[in-house]
Amino acid sequence: MEFFIFLVPIILNYIISGDFKKQLPEDYSGKEEFQEGVLLFESEKIAEAFNYFSLEAQRKPKSAFVLLYLAKCHIYFENYLEAFLALEKSQRINNEIRETYFLIALVEYELENYQNSMKAFKKASRIYLEKNPEILRYLGELNLKFGNFVEARKNLKIALELGDTKAENMLKEYF
Repeated sequence: MEFFIFLVPIILNYIISGDFKKQLPEDYSGKEEFQEGVLLFESEKIAEAFNYFSLEAQRKPKSAFVLLYLAKCHIYFENYLEAFLALEKSQRINNEIRETYFLIALVEYELENYQNSMKAFKKASRIYLEKNPEILRYLGELNLKFGNFVEARKNLKIALELGDTKAENMLKEYF
């Protein structure tokens, strides 16, 4: 009973202050701090963004956000192994960034680790609360590779319904 006497005020404080709400995974901590690098990346100055995030990774090695963008630069340059290592470290630091799950699955796919990629895309699909057409298309493609044609068709149809035109091409080609 005494436990509840202490617990109730704490819960009320969280509810009143709004701290009980978990930040959305897209709300990267420190995004504003690294705005210069983000702008470089978004304006497709990838080499400059890579240099920026490489320096920031040395300066702040425990920033999941910096590692995520460093991995994105590696992906752009098709350095998939380096991207994977950066993403893995980013995820260990902060496992709430949804994009990290998707990019790990994508990198596993590019490294032709199809079993791992399938697992990672399934995990990413569960983490994205809404249906993500790109994830579903990749799941469809992987199911095709594994001979799971019924599941592949289902994934590709849903991806198409969500607006993925590449899924439409795959459906026409395989079904």
